[in-house]
Amino acid sequence: FARWSPDSQFLVTHNGNQPTALWIWDMATMELSAVLLTLQPITDAQWSPKGNTLAAVTGQSTVYMWTPAGACIVHVPLKAFSARGLSWAPLGGALALTDLDSFCCAYLSQ
Repeated sequence: FARWSPDSQFLVTHNGNQPTALWIWDMATMELSAVLLTLQPITDAQWSPKGNTLAAVTGQSTVYMWTPAGACIVHVPLKAFSARGLSWAPLGGALALTDLDSFCCAYLSQ
């Protein structure tokens, strides 16, 4: 897949031949900005509707977050929850994380 950030500054690409890598391109400079590597294959990645925050999940109990300032891993404190999909709230302050038969909401602090 390939997905643009809301301001079109960044493009994230994912190649099925490298399922654990996200390639983040700075389209203003036409250069590779970052490569986000995970231990498990990436199942979904979405840009926040506000700002340049990328969230990705791998079917585990973690969410990978990236901004131009850096990256972090957020652990989901739910036993046996495997985040396979995600969806940002329209204002960008929360994420809905989906498992095969359940979901949870994650709220970002400022």
